Amino acid sequence: MALTGAPSQAASRVLLVAGVLLAASLGVVLLLPSGTFGAPSTHSASTPPGQAPVVDPTQSACSGFAPAGQAVLARGAASDPPPAVVATVPVGSDPAFPVYDSANGFVYVTNSGSGNVSVLNGTSLAAWVPVGGNPVGAAYDGSDGFVYVANELTCTVSVIAGTAVVATLSVGAVPSWVTYDTESQLVYVTNSGSGSVSVIQGISVLANVTVGASPDAVTANPVTGVAYVTNGVSNNVSLLNGTAIVGTISVGSDPDFVAYDAANGEEYVTNEGSQNVSVIHGTSLAATVPVGNAPDSATFDASNGFVYVANYLSNNLTVLNGTLVVGSPTVGTGPTYGSYDSAAAEVLVANYRSNTTSVLSGTAVVATVPVGLGPYMLSFDAANGFTYVTDSESASVSVLGPTYSVTFNESGLPSSSAWSVTLGESSLASTTTSLSFSELPGVYAYSVAPPAGFRLVSATLPSPLTVVAAAVTVDLAFAPVSNETYSVTFTGTGFQSQCGGHPTWGVTLANSTQSTSGSSIVFEEQNGTYNYSILPPPGYSVLSATPSPPVTVDGANLTVSVTFGKVQILSITFKEQGLAAGTTWCVTLGSMLCTTGRSIEFANVTPGTYSYTVSPVTGYTINHAAGSVTVTTRSVTVFVYFESGQHGGGGGCMEPAETVVGLRSSTVDVA
Repeated sequence: MALTGAPSQAASRVLLVAGVLLAASLGVVLLLPSGTFGAPSTHSASTPPGQAPVVDPTQSACSGFAPAGQAVLARGAASDPPPAVVATVPVGSDPAFPVYDSANGFVYVTNSGSGNVSVLNGTSLAAWVPVGGNPVGAAYDGSDGFVYVANELTCTVSVIAGTAVVATLSVGAVPSWVTYDTESQLVYVTNSGSGSVSVIQGISVLANVTVGASPDAVTANPVTGVAYVTNGVSNNVSLLNGTAIVGTISVGSDPDFVAYDAANGEEYVTNEGSQNVSVIHGTSLAATVPVGNAPDSATFDASNGFVYVANYLSNNLTVLNGTLVVGSPTVGTGPTYGSYDSAAAEVLVANYRSNTTSVLSGTAVVATVPVGLGPYMLSFDAANGFTYVTDSESASVSVLGPTYSVTFNESGLPSSSAWSVTLGESSLASTTTSLSFSELPGVYAYSVAPPAGFRLVSATLPSPLTVVAAAVTVDLAFAPVSNETYSVTFTGTGFQSQCGGHPTWGVTLANSTQSTSGSSIVFEEQNGTYNYSILPPPGYSVLSATPSPPVTVDGANLTVSVTFGKVQILSITFKEQGLAAGTTWCVTLGSMLCTTGRSIEFANVTPGTYSYTVSPVTGYTINHAAGSVTVTTRSVTVFVYFESGQHGGGGGCMEPAETVVGLRSSTVDVA
């Protein structure tokens, strides 16, 4: 991506491989390769990720540098609402390349600054896998289930199965870009520092094939099995069939990306230096199409056959249909790479300098989604419908999930009437016949506010509603509020017979209260929803009320049945015999009560078994002054017997006379 005063990609590579960094003194305008990952801390609002510093040859067994890997591009109907960030997952330093493993559903993220790979399962971090130095490009091999990671600093490729490295392969200098060819089941790795491509099968390097100067990206035609390698310094594309070179095609200046168009079988090469795209058909150059400034990548949309070219410095996309430009939509600042969402038939593009992701349908930008700092590459997970965006400057991955429309349609209101709906935490108002929310999958409560003079009669889905993986529609029917009133009758049952009829009870409905000693209370109300409360008579409780509050009056009379029950008041009473009048005595049953009278009552007890003690009284003896008493459905009386004490001999001990403590007449119903 060209910036005035920045070193040119082609010249930089030549000088770097030669070990002489004299760009400034030569006065050459240098352009670093898009996708280069060096020290992530040097990225800034004016410096794209492709212009990270070159790899320091004194810090590595390799010399040179190369771009990060190509995302696996791939997302229900284009009319669905755009995606939203469902999670932000912390990963390693300077995350570069996300790749989806269709066998286990994991997404592997290379962290070029921390020398490891973060393995994501959905929105959770499943594992950390240590790999080589400065891991950038990665690819999934569907034939053996391996994930291949190119390590720039150590000139190796780490082979990962699940969450473990099963092999480390030596390749050329500064390996960077990795692509799997489904036709030949081979893995191709570009080595920008040694001008070669390593061809891998399983855990074996079959060959290191010499190509042009500073190879950048590689992609394979899944029909022919031919791999196309962009050579950034020699301005050409090398064609490989397995380990053999089958052609070389001259293209524009500084080619650094190539994408396959499955609709026409052609390859699209972005030429950053000449601001155009070379279209290759088989082994021939079919066309050269002018595009924007610093074309950085190309993304194929299988739903419409378009190819989207991200122009980093002109902040737009060039949309190609074959070789015809059909649109140039403006996106965020510094668009880098794209991903096709096959579920939604949308293309998502990371805007590195504005920290956003643009969502496109056809040639229109339908949404701009804020993400983390320095969004760079994207990968679509077909298993869960999420798109993973590497935020290179915030050491995180933004996970974008699909949203679905929840549409409310109204009927029964006059034209231009204002009505509203609150769904979850969001509220929308409308003066038309519908309004629509965009929501992630989940469960949402909703409420409807009709205009004055109208009421909600019905809704085709109750609240709460569930959003799963499709649009939801709720049809609402409104009707005018009538001035006519309807009876709301409360009928009471469960009273015990008593002279003069029923005890007095009452009801509060809305803000009105009525009471009666009869069996029913009647209110007159207009259509609406009302809360109520029951006021039971003394000694009674409400056992049930059907229907429970609130109740809705909707063009008909309504009856609420109330059942009362008698409240039982239980007690334990202790009665003494044998004490002189006026003598104080005490009983402890939970708490202590004392009296100079003949009885002590513990009121308002509930059914159960209770322990008690009778306190000693001076001058009286008492045996068995402690015990327990059980209360079931009746109150209980306990008789306590005291006897005047007699002092006997025998060493000054006092032998108390036998005293009876207990229930003389068993239980007594005092209810």
